[in-house]
Amino acid sequence: MHKYAFIPGSHPALSLAELRALVDFHPLALSKSFFVVETDKPIEVVKLQDRLGGTIKIVEIRETSRPENIGPIFELNHLLSTYFAQSERKIIFGVSLYGDISRKLFSQMRRLGFETKKNLAESEYPSRFLFDQSGVLSSAAVIKNNILQLGAEIIIIVHDNVCYVGSTVSIQDIDEYSRRDYGRPVRNARSGMLPPKLAQMMINLSGAPLDATLLDPFCGSGTILQEAMRMGYEKLIGADIDGGAVAATIKNLSWFSPKNNVRVIHVSIQKLEKAIEHNAVDVIVTETYLGPPLGRFADPNRLNRIFLELRNLYHESLDTIARILTSRGTAVVAFPLFQMKNVSAALNLDRIISNSPCEVVEIIQQADAQQLSIQNTHGLEYSRPDQRVGRYIVKLRRKS
Repeated sequence: MHKYAFIPGSHPALSLAELRALVDFHPLALSKSFFVVETDKPIEVVKLQDRLGGTIKIVEIRETSRPENIGPIFELNHLLSTYFAQSERKIIFGVSLYGDISRKLFSQMRRLGFETKKNLAESEYPSRFLFDQSGVLSSAAVIKNNILQLGAEIIIIVHDNVCYVGSTVSIQDIDEYSRRDYGRPVRNARSGMLPPKLAQMMINLSGAPLDATLLDPFCGSGTILQEAMRMGYEKLIGADIDGGAVAATIKNLSWFSPKNNVRVIHVSIQKLEKAIEHNAVDVIVTETYLGPPLGRFADPNRLNRIFLELRNLYHESLDTIARILTSRGTAVVAFPLFQMKNVSAALNLDRIISNSPCEVVEIIQQADAQQLSIQNTHGLEYSRPDQRVGRYIVKLRRKS
């Protein structure tokens, strides 16, 4: 058996659901800040990290201990043979702490880190020790200091009085995400932009194999199509009612992969069936139209008009989705999540979906949801506290 820990990003429920879709594992300890799991086979860490949108770090768990017995793990010979990546040049190492970390353990880890640095110097190993007062080294700090190449980020996870001890073996490439997001030739902040990480998570949540036909009927600037193409999907279709969005998608995809064969159509979702045959699409991954930009305190009458427009659009969209999906096809859809204080109307997505030819599929397992204190297993939120309109992610299929 092989033990790993996955450190999720800012939306752990989505991260865990995504991980479940890609990896067969048995959970050992789950929380909003870490997932310690056991697998039958070793994981291809680099490949998996590149595929996951919701995981910041992947950790290989090397040993377990009780919190009070953790000291011997920091014996110099043990660190040199088990944790540090090299001992020929200056060793750079750090410690990150997750879970039920007591003040005593926090102080002990900091002290052991500096003692290790001293012991290394006495053994003629130049070194540098990094420790953040928050207890956790950021991804940027690990990358900037080349810790994985020159030493180790030692991870201590405490859960139910068990210490899972390991080292980070892979970390999310934040610069590459920035390039795929901010480096594209066309971006439109006013119409809203789906983050590449979320696009990745939504594609993974669909569970679609790489030979599936994938459609984004609200393709916008092409983020979902770009990420799907990067993952290895070849049968890709994008559509949008906005000609400017279609042009932006074509330009962005040509920038990302000049010889791509993505089909991009200028058509509304209501008329999409004229361009795509019934039962021709295996999976739909899309962010629907979220509505026009709203101020902090939107006029209630205007909100009611917007919500009526959106409800009509979503009814029509779900009708089309049901007709063009294959019998076993699925759709992962991001709907708007309004978070304004004076909202006096509601979309009532549950009613919209129940009155459609589609039905909701559980997006996160009940047992996982309980571990993360999540009540709703049929939809997951993706938003920031200061965001007026967030996203609500659901997974759908045709009603039988």
